[in-house]
Parts: sequence; C-alpha cells; structure tokens
Amino acid sequence: MPTKGNQEGTIYFNKQRKKWNAQYKEYDIDTGKMKYKTKSFKTEDEAKKFLSTIMYQKENPIYIEHHGIPICEVMKANLKLKLDTNQITPTQFGRVTRTIEKIEKHRLVLKKSMK
Repeated sequence: MPTKGNQEGTIYFNKQRKKWNAQYKEYDIDTGKMKYKTKSFKTEDEAKKFLSTIMYQKENPIYIEHHGIPICEVMKANLKLKLDTNQITPTQFGRVTRTIEKIEKHRLVLKKSMK
C-alpha cells in the first residue's frame, strides 16, 4: 500500500464514514501549487485501482498537456526520479536544478498552453 509522503498517494480507511479513501496530490492551475485531493470508495480494491489510474495519468504526456501542469514541475519530478534511481550524480542534480530555477523565472513559463 502506498504511504503518505512518497508522491504516490495514500489509501486509508475512514472509520467515521466507513469508507476507503484514496488521497493524492494534484497541481492546482489557479494557485500554482500542489494540493491534496481525496476520493471515497466502498472497497479497498476500488480505492487502489483509482489511485493506480491517477498515478499512471500523472506520468502520461497527454494528461500533462491537457491539465496545464507546468513544464518546470514535470522537469523537477523527472530530475528527482533520476537522482533517486542513481541515473545522475548529486552534482548533476544541482546543476540541472539551477537551470530549472532560471527557466521558472522567465515570463513565458507563466503562459498557459493552447488546447
């Protein structure tokens, strides 16, 4: 079962509502920040299936394109994955992070993509 804090989401049982909850983070276009979303299900299997679908969609370029996730957020997630899987060194991680920070400061980053 996914655990809280690993960017994959959480599945837990809500005793008050007697339902299974799937909680995950999603990018909010309006605020420009990540926020938690929670969805309730009758069974644990339904919650697991929903969460795995959401996690797949987040990695899918079509989902990213149509949900307005900024390219810098995608770049940061990809960079962290590469560091975590030892595909790059900490020095490379720092250098690319600084490049992403420079890209974020450019005014074109704020422009929304056309659908």
